[in-house]
Amino acid sequence: MSVDQSGAGTIVTLYFSKTFPVTGIAWTAAPDDVDPFDFPSMQIADGAMGGNGDLITWAKANPLKWSISVIPNSFEGLALNVVFQNNRVGRGKTNVNDSVKAVIVYPNLRTAVLSDGRLTDGTPGLSWQQSGRIGTMTYSFIFEKFAST
Repeated sequence: MSVDQSGAGTIVTLYFSKTFPVTGIAWTAAPDDVDPFDFPSMQIADGAMGGNGDLITWAKANPLKWSISVIPNSFEGLALNVVFQNNRVGRGKTNVNDSVKAVIVYPNLRTAVLSDGRLTDGTPGLSWQQSGRIGTMTYSFIFEKFAST
């Protein structure tokens, strides 16, 4: 029996509470030079050895990290740069403090919803790669909640 592992056809919709609250940003244009989006490993517990050699463990709360990459100059790239600039703190400018929600629909119709999030990192401008093309833009987030079907 084979299991289809294709990610082609995945759709992500990002909602930002102040910048794009209703329509959100629909992401479908996956770049070809980096991972389109990524959930890095996350530590959920820790442990140590007691004085007599007994294992002591405890649960550990950590935000769920997630990043998405976009093709430069695409609608998604331009829109996420607007969000980045709106949430960047700087002298003489106000941060809109967007709360973020991401809805992922995979080709097999499984879904994942990330909510109560915040944009943490982004690409402020266009970079130029040695290959001669404009560099892929990546935006990173942290979320409090995660649900999937």
